Amino acid sequence: DKLLLFKMKSIEMQVEMLIDANLFEDALSMCSLCEAQALAGGLEPSTVHERFARSLHQRGDYDAAVGHFIQAGTSPLQVLSLFPSFIPSELSLPSSISPPSAKDKGFASDAAAARAAAALCRYLESVRLEVQGAADQILSLREKRSDGRTGAFSSHMPATTLGLYGLSREEKEEETLKTAVLVDTVLFVARLRCVPWRKYDLIDLLAAKNRCHEPSCVKLLAGKGPAFA
Repeated sequence: DKLLLFKMKSIEMQVEMLIDANLFEDALSMCSLCEAQALAGGLEPSTVHERFARSLHQRGDYDAAVGHFIQAGTSPLQVLSLFPSFIPSELSLPSSISPPSAKDKGFASDAAAARAAAALCRYLESVRLEVQGAADQILSLREKRSDGRTGAFSSHMPATTLGLYGLSREEKEEETLKTAVLVDTVLFVARLRCVPWRKYDLIDLLAAKNRCHEPSCVKLLAGKGPAFA
């Protein structure tokens, strides 16, 4: 006779096995059902959401991917790095952000590019107020420091959320300002590349306070012809 002893794998191991099998929804369900155990084991549901988002992005399901990036709280810089063709040549991502792989540099068709544009609009619209608020705070603090008053960058949107790790205060401030320019400019590009292009959303963006990179935007509009002028 044999006596078999079965030992249950830890929650984090079970979740990892489900992820490896591309069963992301089951992995998220397990995280939800066993939230306390998952957190105790160092497993954050946001990590599963982000890995699911990247898998969906690779499959071309951009809208679903963006939904999970939003739930994961993925930094704007990390998301923008997956859509390099929307970043004007005059702008660039920080060197700390990994460059896109060859398969991320283009789309299989114009329809896929239009879907990516719509998804990117959704993501950027969800983070824009926080990013621009962080930039506004930095400019306010710089003004205070120039007047001899003290102040430190303590935005409600942490530097880690912006994807800024291991930088000095000055570097974080500068990269946050650049991120704000990237977010508004790429939102401009994405609205322009939607099908049909989002004319009135674009007008609203430009008519209000914004940090669009003007030379890039003017160049893109001019390239579209008189109807876009």
